[in-house]
Amino acid sequence: MLQHPGRARRLIVAAATAGLLIRIAFALLYWVGKPLTHDEREYLELARSLSEGRGFVYASSSDSGPGPKFGRAPGYPMLLAVIGAGTSESSDVPVRVKVAQSAAGAIGVWLIGTFALRAAGPRTGVVAAVIAAVYPPLVWICAYALSEAVYSVLALSAALVLQIAVDRAAAERSSRAGGALALGAGVLTGLAILVRPAMLFFLPLAVLWLLFRRLPILAVALVAASLAVVAPWTARNMRVHGRFVLVASEGGVTFWTGNHPLSRGEGDLAANPDIKRAESVADSTTPDGTVRARRFGGSGLSDFLSAGTVPDSGSRSDFDRLCRRGRPPSVFVSTTPAPPVVLVVVPTYNERDNLPVLARSVLAHEGYRMLVVDDGSPDGTGAVADALAEEYAGRLEVLHRTGPRGLGRSYIDGLQRAVASGADLICQMDADLSHNPEYLPALAAAARTSDVVIGSRYLNGVSVVNWPLHRIFLSAFANRYIKAVTRLSPSDCTSGFRCWRREALARIRLEAMVSDGYAFLVEMLYEARQRGCSIGEVPIIFVERRQGQSKVSTPVLLESLIIPWRLILRRRRS
Repeated sequence: MLQHPGRARRLIVAAATAGLLIRIAFALLYWVGKPLTHDEREYLELARSLSEGRGFVYASSSDSGPGPKFGRAPGYPMLLAVIGAGTSESSDVPVRVKVAQSAAGAIGVWLIGTFALRAAGPRTGVVAAVIAAVYPPLVWICAYALSEAVYSVLALSAALVLQIAVDRAAAERSSRAGGALALGAGVLTGLAILVRPAMLFFLPLAVLWLLFRRLPILAVALVAASLAVVAPWTARNMRVHGRFVLVASEGGVTFWTGNHPLSRGEGDLAANPDIKRAESVADSTTPDGTVRARRFGGSGLSDFLSAGTVPDSGSRSDFDRLCRRGRPPSVFVSTTPAPPVVLVVVPTYNERDNLPVLARSVLAHEGYRMLVVDDGSPDGTGAVADALAEEYAGRLEVLHRTGPRGLGRSYIDGLQRAVASGADLICQMDADLSHNPEYLPALAAAARTSDVVIGSRYLNGVSVVNWPLHRIFLSAFANRYIKAVTRLSPSDCTSGFRCWRREALARIRLEAMVSDGYAFLVEMLYEARQRGCSIGEVPIIFVERRQGQSKVSTPVLLESLIIPWRLILRRRRS
C-alpha cells in the first residue's frame, strides 16, 4: 500500500495535518500560563520595538540586565512583528505565535516526509512524516517564542529546492538548467541565515556538493542570492556599529553567533556577561553566606565535591556530579558506620542456565543477599532457584509467583518484600548476565548521596557489547523519546540495573503502578522524581545475553511508546 508514490504523498499530507492539530492542541490547551524564558523575552521585546517604529533596539527597562544584550539575528523578531506579536506586553507566548509556529511545524513535517520519500522511497517517506508529526521536541518547540520552528522550515525548504534544481540540471544535462531554482534556494538560505546564523555552515557544504556534481553555475546562483538577502542587514550593522558584523545585531559580538566576546558557557550565560557574573555569585555562595571557589565550564562542577569522594570525578556526567550534592542517608551517619545490608532483587523467567552463574557472582560480595522472583518459568528456573536457596541458606531467598505474569508485576512483588525485609539498600538487576554484578559495590557506594542510582549504558558514550546496530538506535531513540516527554534527566531511563535506598523506595506506591514490561522501569523512575528522590548514575558496560531468549517484544515496545504520555496525563489529572 505504501509503495505507491501518489498514495504516500497523500499520507504525508495527512501526517502533516495531524501534526498541525497535535501542535495546536499542545500549545493552546496544555502549554499555557508558562513564564517566558530569557530568550523569549528578548525576542518579544525586539518585536515590540519594531512594531512601535523604534527599530531593532532593546528597551532600556529590560530585565535581562544593563550590560550588552545578546546579538539577536533579525529574522525571527521581524516575523514576530509582522504577525502582530509585539503589539502589547505579555507574560505568556501570544496565541498567534503558537498558531503560526504550529503551521510552520506542520510544513516541516511535510518537508521531512518529502525529503525521505525522494531519498529512500514512499514507505520511508510516510514513516518519517509520522515520526516527525509526533516527535516531542518538534511538537514542543512550536509553543515557545523561539526561532527554531521557523528556522527548520526555511533550512529544509532551501535544501529541498536545491535538490530539485540539481535533479533538473541532471535531467536536462545542462548546468544552466535549474538556475532559477538555485536562486530560490539561495533566497531561502539567506532568510534562514537571518533567522539562525548557523545556516552559514550550509553554504560552503552546498557549494562543495554542487562543484562535485559539476554544476558551478548553480553554486554561483546559490551564493549570490544568499548574500544578496543578507547584505542589507550587514550594511545596516556597518552603519550602526561602525564595524563589520555579518548578521548579529550588537556591535560587540562575534560575526555570526552573536555571543558577547566576554561571555563563556552557553544559553543565558553566553547571552549576557552581567547574567554570568550574577549567577556566578549566586552559585558560589553557600547557605551560611560564605563564598566557595568555583570556575566555569564542565570541569568546574567537580569543585562542589570534596577530594577523594569518587576516584575519578571527571569520568562522571555533570548530572551525576550535581546529584552527589544530596543529603547523606541515615544509615551512613555513624562515625564508624557498619556496611549497609544490600538485597539484590532478580526477576526470572526461563533463566535456569544463567541463574547459578549470577548467584555465585552476586553472593561473592560480602554482606549481599539475593531475592529471586520467579514468574512461573516453564523451564524449571524455580527449581534451580530453590536448590540455590539451600546452597546459600540465609543469603538467597526465592519468591514463586502464581499471579499474572510480567516483569512489572514480578518487580512489584519482589520490591515490596524487599522493603519489608529491612535491607538498607535494594538493588534490581536482570538475570541474563547482561548486568555485571561487579558493578554492585559502585552502585551501593553512590547511594550514599543519591536516593536511587542507575547503572547507565550511556553515561560515557554508548557502552553496549554485542548489540546489532538497529538495537542500539532503538534503545537510544527510546531514551531520548522518554526524556523528551517526561523531562527526566538521567542518560539511561530504561536501564534495569539500579540501587535504591529502602526509605526512598518505600515512598513509591508500587501497587499503583499501571505499566508492565520494561515500561515499568520508566514509570518507577518518573514516580521517584515526582516524590523528590535524588537520582544518580554510575557508568556500566552492558553485555547482551549469551544464553536464552530476549523478552523484548512488539507489545513491550508499544507500551514503552505509550507509557510516557500516560504518566504526563496522570500527573495532570492529579
